[in-house]
Amino acid sequence: MMTLSGHDLIELLELVSPDREQDPDQLRSLVTIIQKPEAFVSLDGESMPAGLYALFTDYPEERLHGPIGASDQFKVALFTTQDGDPWGLWVSGHYPKADFLIQANEVLAGSEYAPVAIDQVEHGYAYYDSGLAECNLMEAKRGQPSAFPITWVRGDQLTYPNE
Repeated sequence: MMTLSGHDLIELLELVSPDREQDPDQLRSLVTIIQKPEAFVSLDGESMPAGLYALFTDYPEERLHGPIGASDQFKVALFTTQDGDPWGLWVSGHYPKADFLIQANEVLAGSEYAPVAIDQVEHGYAYYDSGLAECNLMEAKRGQPSAFPITWVRGDQLTYPNE
């Protein structure tokens, strides 16, 4: 048996159907929940804590989401392109947009950019281009090989104060 809070259910709903108002078919997606009783190393070599994880049943090659209920543990990062322009603010995994927004604006507070709004936050996918030594995080499509879910704000959405 597993017990989930309402916050956990909202987190899973955001994972499954981040754009459900515009695309109600997303609600048909199936999610498998896995209990990992001990810490483990993901297929990407990332250390992961014990906990409940979710994955898309129809896309098992995508990264695990979780641990469920640990959204306070994720770290938003501001990435730039090789030219120094902002690529975006992002975190690996689909997290509730409101939780992401809080951390995103904390990161932006220490930068030259203005705060962002919740309507700028997206759920998408990315992959690492192994052919590039740096600045190798690329936008991807769901189901694309090596793609993993991200919560992000696109770099072209970032503005300067008073702009």
